Amino acid sequence: DLLIEWRQAWAEDCNRFLALNGLDLRVDHRTLAEQAIPLEPQHKIGPAASRVDLERLADHQRIARENGERLLQDPQIALKSITQQQSTFTTADLARFINRHTVDAQQFAAVFELVKSQTNIVKLGLDDKQQERFSTKEMLSLESKMLEQANILVAKQQHAITRDDSIKHIGLTSEQQVAFAHITKAGDLKCLIGYAGTGKSYLLGAAREAWERQGFQVQGITLSGKAAESLEAGSGINSRTLASRSYYWDRREQLLTSQDVVVVDEAGM
Repeated sequence: DLLIEWRQAWAEDCNRFLALNGLDLRVDHRTLAEQAIPLEPQHKIGPAASRVDLERLADHQRIARENGERLLQDPQIALKSITQQQSTFTTADLARFINRHTVDAQQFAAVFELVKSQTNIVKLGLDDKQQERFSTKEMLSLESKMLEQANILVAKQQHAITRDDSIKHIGLTSEQQVAFAHITKAGDLKCLIGYAGTGKSYLLGAAREAWERQGFQVQGITLSGKAAESLEAGSGINSRTLASRSYYWDRREQLLTSQDVVVVDEAGM
């Protein structure tokens, strides 16, 4: 249990810094089975070990061969696996993935050509490094739906609070007061961006008090338990992880209503 907790915390740390640096990459601490990827995990084996541990090397090659056969039977496995880690990919990304899951040049070439020929691959054009980037129709559809839902929320003029003069007396800076007015005015989607240490949690605490005086229930959602503790400690917002909230929502319990305000921590991730 402790090892799983460490792995999850490490993945969350990696993903936070990948996102902060604008990199379209994600680490997933879960097993392939938990990710619904029907490939067998391979041994971590380097050149030195391969020379002395022939039994381990033979098993490694068996797994690679069998994974290659699975990819030949269902090339969509490769596209699903890659887009779970990054929303777009290059030919080199695809080649690296297939090389990792095939046993030799012949199997690699067969799988590579088959995956490249899939009709749900979409060309996106060149990136800033002049590399051709690709995605899948499924990923583009998902992102389009997210954008559509965001536009719907922005257009809804709800969850506004009436003028709250108390903010003048709780020590908000002029910049924080502008941000306070923005996130508490009418509209169902607001974004708050600020560097660490600029007082976002304190500002959200003030907003929570205003929302609650208006009769709204405020709840926080984070990716990690540590982040939930931090958000709740800094703002007083009752916070839990997305996994915890989803557990109940999937069972049609503790569902959101028009009287809920949800604060999503590190929403870009």
